[in-house]
Amino acid sequence: MVERHPELENHGVFALNCETISGEHTLPRTLIVLGAPRGGTSAIAGALAATGLFMGGGASGPVFESLALANAIEKGEDTKVRELIGAFDAEHDVWAFKRPGYNNYVGQYHSFFRNPIYLVILRDPVATANRGYISSRLKANFTKKLHHILSIQSRILGFLDSSGAPAVLISYEKLLQSPESTLRLVFAATGLKIGPEALAAAAAFVEPSPLEYLEKSRASRVEGRWTEYSPRKIAGWARYVNRSMDTPPKVVLYQDDRELAVCSAELPVPDREGERRGVECGFEFDLQALGIEPGSGLRLRVKGDIRDFEPPAIEREEDGSLLRSTLARFRRRIAPGRHG
Repeated sequence: MVERHPELENHGVFALNCETISGEHTLPRTLIVLGAPRGGTSAIAGALAATGLFMGGGASGPVFESLALANAIEKGEDTKVRELIGAFDAEHDVWAFKRPGYNNYVGQYHSFFRNPIYLVILRDPVATANRGYISSRLKANFTKKLHHILSIQSRILGFLDSSGAPAVLISYEKLLQSPESTLRLVFAATGLKIGPEALAAAAAFVEPSPLEYLEKSRASRVEGRWTEYSPRKIAGWARYVNRSMDTPPKVVLYQDDRELAVCSAELPVPDREGERRGVECGFEFDLQALGIEPGSGLRLRVKGDIRDFEPPAIEREEDGSLLRSTLARFRRRIAPGRHG
């Protein structure tokens, strides 16, 4: 019988610079998930959420991303980033943030977060590139995707080397193989006190390519356009890229981060150059009937998507009041959103 040496076992978890935060330490902190898109970030984020950990305002499954914070970061709105982080800090001693695209901003916003600890999920780059290839509507060159994944992983490691920040590196394959034991090590390294039931719930969440995630990341990609903005109404069109989706997308009207109204994109789209013809995928918000005053901060997004529609250019009267919208300078489609 071969003798096993526990200290030689490879659990696929490596704690880097975490000596001061492990065990029962109660230091307020923020857990930030890093990794390549399609590389397992949603698995770790979902496992954290399953324990009851706050994932940022508005975060929900299957991707668990705080879109308000993510959008502020990606738009470079530093004041809003500080406000949101401050609000989350005030309500939660420990909370988490996940956004695959945050890899591009981590160095810039590292100091904004309170005692950040990075959970770096690393997946086999061939599998990660192939996952992105499968999800793409237009099949891009596979080797370019692979180069991209490797460059992302390299940049993350470069940031950890230069910053000296606490981090836990996690093998996605080991996580799938032994979710409970892997997560136990991750939680211990980050100082999280997680009971048996919460650990079991976190482990139960982890599964390879869950159906809901696949549907969100592939079938519910949307295309659309905000075509009209007047004192009376806001209108446009939206539809799923995947024509097998048999229900119309829901379009949400926001003012800043407050949801004002929701409608289905199922109205006939008028024949107009640059628009969809003969397809019932239009939407319209009657601002007067809803009691909504036209003004700044109004934005549109398909429910469940991660990008706002680009607003049309606005023409105004000489006194500055809203006249009507024009599409002359906005003839491009909205890029399909990704969930990752």
